[in-house]
Amino acid sequence: MPVGTSQIETEKPSTVPKFSITTAQPTPLSPYPLLGPYEESDMKMVVYGISELSQMGKTQFKMLTAAYVEQFYNDEGRGTDAFQNIVFDVAASIDITNVESPPTRRERRARRLRSGILVITFTMNLSYRSFSNGVDAKTVSERPFLEETMHADFVQFLRDNNAARFVGDVSDITSIFRGDEIPEIIYPQVQEESSPAKEDTAAATSPEAVPASNPTTLTTPPPSSSPTYVPTPSPTRRPANQMNKPKPTPGKVIHTYSPVRK
Repeated sequence: MPVGTSQIETEKPSTVPKFSITTAQPTPLSPYPLLGPYEESDMKMVVYGISELSQMGKTQFKMLTAAYVEQFYNDEGRGTDAFQNIVFDVAASIDITNVESPPTRRERRARRLRSGILVITFTMNLSYRSFSNGVDAKTVSERPFLEETMHADFVQFLRDNNAARFVGDVSDITSIFRGDEIPEIIYPQVQEESSPAKEDTAAATSPEAVPASNPTTLTTPPPSSSPTYVPTPSPTRRPANQMNKPKPTPGKVIHTYSPVRK
């Protein structure tokens, strides 16, 4: 090899395809800051139509409830509620802390009128943005369950997402409440328990206790095997002074004179 020359190695073409990496342009920051995360605890809801909640049911209920809250605020074309339209970019998660039957006596009476009732206590963790500075996390967490139309929307959301598989066939819910006092709104069909005096009055006026208007047919006892003596009445005789009295002849008047005694 001549002096001052070097061997140049030719690079072999690679069989691995090359990819061009494009760096995404930064998006402009929202003028509305992300608020949270907040933790709203001791949130309670009365759920009608189910009498128990399995572990799979709890998992499904948590996922669907959080998804419903996010849909309530984030979906385009959401409702006409004014508060609903000033909150957006909501992220929520649910953690169930307790499931129990209603504790009050009045609610136990209501339970007999429905297929099942449970009180579900849960904690909601959420973050959100808002067009207004006066929106607090407590209102954001409770608003999706505030009115009866929203109750119906939540029940329909559960049904559309096959909640009957694990949660059960939920028929109705109440608004969110906190503490031990169950709201009065859950007792629209409760009837007062009848007292013993009322039960006695009802029993006395029942169809079985009212005598029938038709006469009762008496049953004739079967004839006795031994003969019963019945006295034969004697023939009645006319007085002696009427024995030979002539019979009146039609068309004639017969005068009968009795002797006058002095």
